[in-house]
Amino acid sequence: MSIKRKRFGKLMATLLTTVSSLILMISTPTAGQASSASSWTTQKLKEFGASAFTFGGVNKAGTAIACVGKADAPHWSSGADSVIYKTRVACNATVIVRIDGALMYVAGGSLGKPASGPGQRVAESAQSQWVSAGSPRTYYTPKQDSGVHIRKSGTYYGVSRGQIIDSCCSYLDGTASSRVYVAVKK
Repeated sequence: MSIKRKRFGKLMATLLTTVSSLILMISTPTAGQASSASSWTTQKLKEFGASAFTFGGVNKAGTAIACVGKADAPHWSSGADSVIYKTRVACNATVIVRIDGALMYVAGGSLGKPASGPGQRVAESAQSQWVSAGSPRTYYTPKQDSGVHIRKSGTYYGVSRGQIIDSCCSYLDGTASSRVYVAVKK
């Protein structure tokens, strides 16, 4: 009986090693794919500016997927009748991207001199959209048609977190927008 257990144990160890190697081969991008995603990401980070953040992963075919997001500065939107901020996302492949956004408020400040200190969350959003390669998408906080209207002058900043949720797994990453004083227009 113990000889069969030893053989079974060796067989299972060999099988697990083989499966692990195959998974690694499938989920690891080639040097060319990683380099291509890296140069694309570098270019987009330059285009998106200071509040840009990256997130990515590897799809089932082993291709590196990269996304770059940017949290725009909050502003008054007459169309939304609210203070809002936007997160813009571009990817090097077509994937579903989830963005969690939080609009933060700090009392005080004035035009050109935003207040400092910790913010209080006054609106949030969680949205998933298809992002096509070469076609950036915009995510709004508060979400359009949510019924949430922020109508108070003060200092605001947006906090965004992104994740690819389709076709591959990705790590989470995020950023905060610049702080700006927003004067509500009534």
